[in-house]
Amino acid sequence: MMVVCFVIGLYAGGALFLHLTQGHFAGLSWDTLWEARKLPWNDRRMLYVPWSWCVTAALTFLPVGITLMAIFMRLKPKTSLHGDARFANNRELRQFEYQGEYKNTSK
Repeated sequence: MMVVCFVIGLYAGGALFLHLTQGHFAGLSWDTLWEARKLPWNDRRMLYVPWSWCVTAALTFLPVGITLMAIFMRLKPKTSLHGDARFANNRELRQFEYQGEYKNTSK
């Protein structure tokens, strides 16, 4: 799965590089970013190469991130939204001699 995401990331990073440098998308290929290394260091387009590689790296490690997040969420203990509150059953109500709201229980 990482290989597929890496290839998708190469295309996405290359597309971002071409978009930021006003290049033509007809020149997009899997090695667009690799060919950008041939640009001279003082070329203004070199500023966008690291950001394009960041897109490639992010998409490459996306499956690992999703897997780790799923494992983390699975291991996290479940807590209820309102605590452990519940309604009392008949046996518990008998302990307090509860006879309902309709009767006056004051003695």
